[in-house]
Amino acid sequence: MEFSTVLILIAILASTTTMTLGAAIRIRMQQGPVKPDSYIVVLKSGVNMEDHIESITRISARSPGSEFSITHRFGFLNGYSAHATAASLTRILISSEVDYVEADGIVSVNYDHQEDANDVSVGMGDDLARIQGRGPAQGDGDGATIFVIDSGIFVGHILLAGRSVWGASVGGWPLVDKNGHGTCLAGIVARIAPSATLVAVRVTDDNDVASDSALILGINYARLQYSKLPGPAIVLVSWTTPPCQALDRMIRKTIASGLHVVVSAGNDASDAKNFSPGSVVEAIIVGAVDSCYRMAWFSNWGPSITVSAQGVNIRSASISGRTAWTTASGTSMSAARVAGLVAAAAGRSVTPAALKAALITHALPAIWPKREDTTDLVAMPFRLE
Repeated sequence: MEFSTVLILIAILASTTTMTLGAAIRIRMQQGPVKPDSYIVVLKSGVNMEDHIESITRISARSPGSEFSITHRFGFLNGYSAHATAASLTRILISSEVDYVEADGIVSVNYDHQEDANDVSVGMGDDLARIQGRGPAQGDGDGATIFVIDSGIFVGHILLAGRSVWGASVGGWPLVDKNGHGTCLAGIVARIAPSATLVAVRVTDDNDVASDSALILGINYARLQYSKLPGPAIVLVSWTTPPCQALDRMIRKTIASGLHVVVSAGNDASDAKNFSPGSVVEAIIVGAVDSCYRMAWFSNWGPSITVSAQGVNIRSASISGRTAWTTASGTSMSAARVAGLVAAAAGRSVTPAALKAALITHALPAIWPKREDTTDLVAMPFRLE
């Protein structure tokens, strides 16, 4: 999908203000659902965000019909997300302090393909670590932390108890996984890196919907926590949205901070470069294959894909009970597998670029339909030399 742009017609406000005015800018709109009257505003370098917000608040307060309320602050991006209408939005769009404005897009957690769910206890054999006769990965993830930016984690599940904790809930939602998507991903990671610590970062509301702004804040939470950790950290992002410049920028800055970011390619059977953050080539972008290494019909493809991993009919933990399991398909499941492999191999001193290169070096060929410029590698357990 491509951005379309909508030119907002500006009427210069009669009231005076100390804010410097500039030429009207365009709001970058998504070809997909957005939060009504909600925007991500990124300021230029050196602009004081609190002074800017205070100025917009004053404009809104003295302008009948104008609304302005902050939903999230992004200090790392020098920006914020807000509900804004009428005079307050107009003032934002003519402020010379503003770099760009994007509509705040939304995406549903039910994006992956749920195949079935049941409440029977099954074995969770470590099959992946022995594919093609290869030995286990360098380690079992001991000392590594994986931030699961999703719907939360059912920390009481038998597979996750003692190895998963709650980190944060963006928007103040209860610390519970009501959807099961995050728990499913956490279970996949736990099979591959059983000694790693899984941290739940909930970014969905009670309707299982996440916004671009919530994703940015959840990723920033992981970045802030990383500075307090002695070992390596991996951020698992299992969302795909229409292009969002602020989200992509957040991913790049997080990688530059030293975190390993693993991203699902998306399930639109389309070129991953047309989505965020699937176009961020600095990240590890993961497509899906079935158990025979054939590309899954739903998997996004294209040159931005780093590797693929099994993502069809994957059984993992369910929120239905402590010993309940579910089966699901999607590039999120593939990304969770790769996040586990990265956790098993990573060390604190290994840079994201070096680890990504090692992941590619140890991957095996896949079986793909004819796709121009598509990466044809399947991730495997690996050791860093």
